[in-house]
Amino acid sequence: MSDTVDLALPAALAEVFANGSGPGEAFRCPSADTESNDEFRIIAESYAPGGGRSTAQIVADARAEFPGFSAFIESLCR
Repeated sequence: MSDTVDLALPAALAEVFANGSGPGEAFRCPSADTESNDEFRIIAESYAPGGGRSTAQIVADARAEFPGFSAFIESLCR
């Protein structure tokens, strides 16, 4: 078992919140014009200094890494 923790997911989620979106909104409309949240920006910077990715880029990266994830989650909700 590794003592290291992969902070990619918390960092990406914090970036989404910092960009003014929630996870659902981010996946439904990743290019939406949102108002940034300075408090979450501070948290995001603590997980991923210099990150600053747009919500659209975060969603694109997630879809590339986990191509069937959205369909899997939706299948659980029906």
